[in-house]
Amino acid sequence: MTPLKQIWLNGTLADAVASPDTWSSQKSWSAALDEVTSHWIDSSVSSRLATLKKLQSGAHSGAWVTCLPVERYSISGFSPSEWRVLLRFRCGIPIMPLARCGGCSTLLDPFGDHALSCAACGRYARHNRLRQALAFEYEQAGLPCRIEVHLPGLLSRPADILAVEPEEASPAASDVSVVHPLRPSAAPAASAEVSPGAAAAAREADKLAFAGGACAAAGWRLVPICAETTGAWGPSAKRAVRRLIRLQSMRLGEPLSALAPVVWRMAVAVAKGVAQCLLRAYPEFEAHVAEPWL
Repeated sequence: MTPLKQIWLNGTLADAVASPDTWSSQKSWSAALDEVTSHWIDSSVSSRLATLKKLQSGAHSGAWVTCLPVERYSISGFSPSEWRVLLRFRCGIPIMPLARCGGCSTLLDPFGDHALSCAACGRYARHNRLRQALAFEYEQAGLPCRIEVHLPGLLSRPADILAVEPEEASPAASDVSVVHPLRPSAAPAASAEVSPGAAAAAREADKLAFAGGACAAAGWRLVPICAETTGAWGPSAKRAVRRLIRLQSMRLGEPLSALAPVVWRMAVAVAKGVAQCLLRAYPEFEAHVAEPWL
């Protein structure tokens, strides 16, 4: 008996093996390997990797991985450097050992947690990528919008995008953000205490508490659009994207099922912003990774 089959039979899914036909296809063996690996990660490896796995288990968290570079929908692919560093980050593989931050010269952790929390590594750049992607979706939906709008008479600028939506009494002020749920300053939380989208939801709540009243006084609706570097989205962001898909469907005359590229574009914008932060923090990454397949 092969080691994989023995592990499968001795593991938690032994009851699933009902007949020899279970192992008659490559798909069944691949599924078994995935299940065994998942169980191993949850029970045998570092808490950070188990936490990372759970954070990436939400709906559409891996949309940027499966996205095709479809020119019709303005979805660009990743450069080789971006792809390599993103795969290392997603799989929990050390990006570079014993490096210093290219933004603030702090001694880096090997997994990119400092880089994705450091203002000197391009947090605003990834914010701007998401903002531009969202503005593009408003344009596709036929909604007039303006970027970086101040509250009337104030220096505060909660409206990364101010859009006028049909059948809405007040303009929508979209405030975008990309939060990293794994902080380098504290030990990672236990996997059971982490859920995909929780950090984004907390950031959305903070934005509503901080600027919701001021926006309401100005006659705006504050709509937080928050994503996580690991791919999950906050509840307000999900509602906003679903609404944009419906509006684009009505304007373009396409079925909802044909508008998956909306999710792809948003996911790619976040992922490219993450890659930019990591590559800025690890300027010697390309020289360190000599193998073209890594």
